Amino acid sequence: MSRKIFSLNFGIVLLFFSCLLFTSCVSCGGDAPQQGPKQKPLSKRVFIVLDNSSSVNRANFEIINRSIDELVSSFDKNYNIFLFTTDVTDRSTQHPAGEFVFKLPKTLKPTERKMMEDSIAHLSDRFRKDVERAMEDKPNKTCVLSALKSIYSFIKSSAEYKNYLLIISDMLECCKYGCPDNQAEFGALANKVKNYQLENYHLSEYIPLENIAVVYATEALSQKEGELIESPEFKSFWQKAFGAMGYEDMPVFGPSAERFLSGLRGR
Repeated sequence: MSRKIFSLNFGIVLLFFSCLLFTSCVSCGGDAPQQGPKQKPLSKRVFIVLDNSSSVNRANFEIINRSIDELVSSFDKNYNIFLFTTDVTDRSTQHPAGEFVFKLPKTLKPTERKMMEDSIAHLSDRFRKDVERAMEDKPNKTCVLSALKSIYSFIKSSAEYKNYLLIISDMLECCKYGCPDNQAEFGALANKVKNYQLENYHLSEYIPLENIAVVYATEALSQKEGELIESPEFKSFWQKAFGAMGYEDMPVFGPSAERFLSGLRGR
């Protein structure tokens, strides 16, 4: 899918927000501790991994569309949002499939506010169309880990931000090292986690665990698929995978993005 870059910029851009970070000098010679130089707060950046595999049907697309709608409508600061999909392999690095740049003005006149709202609506519509085009591709693979590797490579080569990650997927990894169809096969795949070389992709250095959420796109899953994502083998695979990327645990898997959005708004 062609990359789309959209930018919304009105008036004076609010370049920095959130709390200021301070460093303190160690006291010496009996002097009181001196406050160090102020550091610039980090701008927020959101990465979305969108499962666009053929196993995700139209009902699941509605979940995905709604989740992205909620994400876009929750913005009240400056955000950079990057869309990645699972239609990559372990041999390829994906560039963002879509980018949403949102810059909130410090002050708005009533006439400017209406113009901004109209532009946000237009921008949201374009972003949802990008999502729909990605869903129309329907690849036979679901390479979640490859998408996470791509995000790591993207972050590593860019400036410092406060990063967040939203994964919208059934999390049924099906890529280079296997496409498990049952619990035993998922268990075998868990033993191959080292083949992914995830230790070279320490995503935990850039995105803390509390900034990650997985929203299950699981409507209309078959009974067998439902049992598979509830199995110990499934959990073991993802614990090992996230552990190899430097995390002490796996992120919360759930049916809604609300907890993620609340955390995003509150930080």
